[in-house]
Amino acid sequence: MNALPPSKPSWLGRIGIGLATIATVVIGFITASFLFAIVLTAGLIFAGVLWWKFRRLVREAQAMQPQDLEGEYTVESTRLMLEDQNASDWEPHPDESPHRSEPHKNRRVS
Repeated sequence: MNALPPSKPSWLGRIGIGLATIATVVIGFITASFLFAIVLTAGLIFAGVLWWKFRRLVREAQAMQPQDLEGEYTVESTRLMLEDQNASDWEPHPDESPHRSEPHKNRRVS
């Protein structure tokens, strides 16, 4: 049997298919824009909450830090000591004393 060739759609059918295609594309863009706005809003809200909590944590950490430190210290050496001091070939620098200073007994701890 011979199949009949498909008939060409009429002008009314072509206009209907064109309008349906345009409507589908427009509805797709509207839906995508709506979903993007929802995701963007949720992301901004989440970032705002994180920023707010981080700011509160920073304030609490700053409140827990002491504002000033009091005490005495003694400079034992002005040169860098990068090598192992327990090594057998270690010799003291001519500028430094052969023994270490003792800690002060009357230090005030705040």
